[in-house]
Amino acid sequence: LAHVVGSRGGTLKLDLRPGHIYVTAKEESQAGRDTVVLKFRGKDMKKMDFFGTSDPYFKLERLLPNGTTKLIFESKPISNTLNPDWPALSRQRVADLMTADPHEKTLRFHCFDKDMFSSDDMGRFECSFTELIDAQRNGTCFTLAKPEKPGK
Repeated sequence: LAHVVGSRGGTLKLDLRPGHIYVTAKEESQAGRDTVVLKFRGKDMKKMDFFGTSDPYFKLERLLPNGTTKLIFESKPISNTLNPDWPALSRQRVADLMTADPHEKTLRFHCFDKDMFSSDDMGRFECSFTELIDAQRNGTCFTLAKPEKPGK
């Protein structure tokens, strides 16, 4: 192992008869295997339905470097409430929620009101994984903001 790790690029070439074999050592950080369970709830959300409540659900998305998003999770709607308390998500790999820079905004929480035939946008926020964890520790909330319309 010392020969492999000490080799250029962490790769050791060994001669075989016939051919060669390359042995590569790769260090894996513990952070790549760490997991987290996320849980979200809303408080005093916007009244979207006729009877003064909403049927909120959310999508948690990963913001990718090329400007697209990848859906991580979509919740089920919770009927007739302005204070939804969604069940915890399944275990997520921390490495799937952030980049090498833990302060880079890589997550988008997007909330909708479910109606019979459509969904209404209730707003969203974007944050880094670190901001999400800090908010939980400090008991702070994120504010849902409506996305700006193109051209404004």
